[in-house]
Amino acid sequence: DVVRSILALPGVSTIGEGASGFNVRGGNVDQNLVLFDGVPLYNTSHLFGFFTAFNSNIVSDLSLYKGGIPANYGGRTSSVLDVRLKEGSYEKWNFQAGVGPLSSNVVIDGPLKKNKTSILLGFRASLSDFYLKYFPSPTVSKSKANFFDLNLKITHQVNAKNKLTFSYYQSGDQFKFGADTSYFWKTQTASFKFNSIINDKLSNNLLIFNSNYQYGIEGNKENLGFTWTPSIQQTSIKDELTYEPSSQ
Repeated sequence: DVVRSILALPGVSTIGEGASGFNVRGGNVDQNLVLFDGVPLYNTSHLFGFFTAFNSNIVSDLSLYKGGIPANYGGRTSSVLDVRLKEGSYEKWNFQAGVGPLSSNVVIDGPLKKNKTSILLGFRASLSDFYLKYFPSPTVSKSKANFFDLNLKITHQVNAKNKLTFSYYQSGDQFKFGADTSYFWKTQTASFKFNSIINDKLSNNLLIFNSNYQYGIEGNKENLGFTWTPSIQQTSIKDELTYEPSSQ
């Protein structure tokens, strides 16, 4: 688990059981910048913090900056958590699946074109609604508490020095207690990356992404029905040109 693993580091603490996010050196949870393959995520958990938004089966590596944050990140004052996705295999197809008491997941990756183009697909969903319907209490049996997330990454090696990547992420959460109020969270992101090595000293990384985070409350009581759905939408273009005069 990505977030729970960093809680073991000095200066990092949870904001409480059953809650999402983490605190770094006394900072608030909204002062952390969380990037998923370069795209900012505004909701990093599922099911009130019991699961994180990252499927650990497809995470390649992560970096946590707690101090001396590089200027190219910007935007937050407490920390930066940079999570990177794996690339699919360029040589053979792989399949793995897991079934648990609360959630299950499937990961498929392989070459669309051998040694040239790869694809990675990961899907995870909860099974909690399956158990709720067996509770004797009508209030509990009609309740809902579920989530899902979907990851897609397609990578194309143009040549030895140029690479194109398309990434897509979608997640959804829903909680409803009986016939009362319903709560939901949705995240949808899409990004395009072009990595280029111009020469031994000069390289360029271009990132274009769109992020849409929506959350809401829906009242289901008779004569008191309402729907409230604010959202955060972000479209950005980021280009990094790196020059290294020497190895030192």
